[in-house]
Amino acid sequence: MKTEQNSSVRALSASLKRRRAHLWPWLQKHGISCYRIYNRDSGEAPIAADIYDGYLHVLFYSQKRGVTPGLISAATSDVENEEAAKQEDKSRQTASPRNHARSSQPEVRAKARRLADTVARFMGVPAERLFVKVASSRHTGLIRTPVSTTGHTVEAHEAGLSFVVNLTDYLHPGLPLHHRLTRGMIGEISYGRRVLNLFCGPGENSVYAAAGGADRIVNVDSVPAFRDWAHTNLKRNGFGPGLVEHHVVDMETYLRSSHQRKERFDLVIAAPPATWSREENGARVKLRSHHRDILRRIADVLHPQGEIVFLSDDTGLYLNSALKREFRVETLTNETTSEDFANRREHQAWLLQPK
Repeated sequence: MKTEQNSSVRALSASLKRRRAHLWPWLQKHGISCYRIYNRDSGEAPIAADIYDGYLHVLFYSQKRGVTPGLISAATSDVENEEAAKQEDKSRQTASPRNHARSSQPEVRAKARRLADTVARFMGVPAERLFVKVASSRHTGLIRTPVSTTGHTVEAHEAGLSFVVNLTDYLHPGLPLHHRLTRGMIGEISYGRRVLNLFCGPGENSVYAAAGGADRIVNVDSVPAFRDWAHTNLKRNGFGPGLVEHHVVDMETYLRSSHQRKERFDLVIAAPPATWSREENGARVKLRSHHRDILRRIADVLHPQGEIVFLSDDTGLYLNSALKREFRVETLTNETTSEDFANRREHQAWLLQPK
């Protein structure tokens, strides 16, 4: 066991050394202070490690079945960590074939912390700025998975803009670094346009649209907490409620009512998770099988020359072939993949315009 642990740490350290040497000139050239320093480069170290202006966020992807997603280490979460430790002890005492997944959690948490500590030491990040979480390797919709109520937020900066990053309460802190170039593109094509942002989350795309000169922005998300978070992000950058309206409702309900009101948008940003629940009946919707229908509904609220920026973190998603008969489709995945994600693609991006 000790040999295996040392091997994981050595592999991670060697990879970090190569990564930093490769990324440092690029980071300095572009003034980037929020970036991914390690991206599951090795099977021995299945972690994603992100730097947010001097804070380190590490997400450990466990291959074990049944591992509960959660915050396992943070400077402000001692009470939660203590409670988790009690649960681990209970798991050890009741270990059996039926609850093997649960009893494996202490091992998973220990490995996650060990690898995170290795990254922190290498990057010179103090313990009070290290935040560690664990998720299943099959987990999707990270920003929509609450794991804590600690509420430890910090300010992060990107392209002259400011964002609130929540390092504790969701599996993802709320500023997805793999969409950095996508956000920049959204800013570039938003000038003078009426923008609809579906599955807006904390509103980072809306901030870029506002900074790019959008005429009007409508945020839509069914998670109530995202309304205040998005409002804070916009306010920090000088954009008030006169520019942006926010609707706490699911995407399909909003599109239906918007179509009935004959609303039309020049640009629609859609970043749906791989799966989500319908508001009216709780039915699970899968993006892979429903994306054609979603894009058709979006087209109903577009101006004739309007465009759709369609984003997905499901790298196995293939657009329905029929869409090319209905839309002009431009694939932007390569153009929107930045240097810190070049070794492992984390998203897909398309620009669509109805024919």
